[in-house]
Amino acid sequence: PRNSTFLAAAFLARGDVPISDLQRNVLRIRKSVRMVEWNPDGFKTGICAAPPQGVPRALLCLSNNCAIAHTVDAFAARFQRLYRRKAMVHHYDKFLG
Repeated sequence: PRNSTFLAAAFLARGDVPISDLQRNVLRIRKSVRMVEWNPDGFKTGICAAPPQGVPRALLCLSNNCAIAHTVDAFAARFQRLYRRKAMVHHYDKFLG
């Protein structure tokens, strides 16, 4: 969802992950995503020295964005087109009228 607006993001690293690598990648991602204007520094990081079982390191990114807004807008536009044509309204008239 690169076209959507992000509210916040968290990067949680486990294992042998240098802080400099994590900060460099946060800066790289910060340039490529659009954050809300009231929270431009909405990136948080966390590091745990214990690696996950079976792998030397792992990274989890949790983000909250507005990617659903486009889907809701498209659904509302489709509904309005149907409603303007009075499509399927006759079903309600039959049972309620």
